[in-house]
Amino acid sequence: MAQNEMKDALDTADARARAVMEQLVADPLDPRVDTLHVFNRVESMPEPPDSFLEGCTQVTAGEGALEEACLQRTKVYVRFIVERDGSLTSPALVKGACPTLDRLALECVHRSARWKPGTQDGAPVRVQVVVPVQFEPR
Repeated sequence: MAQNEMKDALDTADARARAVMEQLVADPLDPRVDTLHVFNRVESMPEPPDSFLEGCTQVTAGEGALEEACLQRTKVYVRFIVERDGSLTSPALVKGACPTLDRLALECVHRSARWKPGTQDGAPVRVQVVVPVQFEPR
């Protein structure tokens, strides 16, 4: 009889553990989910809003004096983290072109609307992304 009671207790504990795991998956923004790990690749990569670079790539004289380097190299690479809620954090330059374009690229990231977050195993996760920003000097 004691063996049956032990088996029933284990089955009950197993059922409780499954229920807790289902709650975690049902609520992907649950604070008990690992929020510190930053992924580089996930099942579903983050997606930018349609307006991500809108209005950021046209550079005119009004933006500041464009150095000669700005006319030679016009692509800036920016790295940032897309958080689980779609917000962007920790923007940094990976490869700059000139101080003016570097500053504009970082400002573009700061002004960005929320992205669709990346997911792993169906839950939103933090993902590091590198994006090229191609400027068109005038």
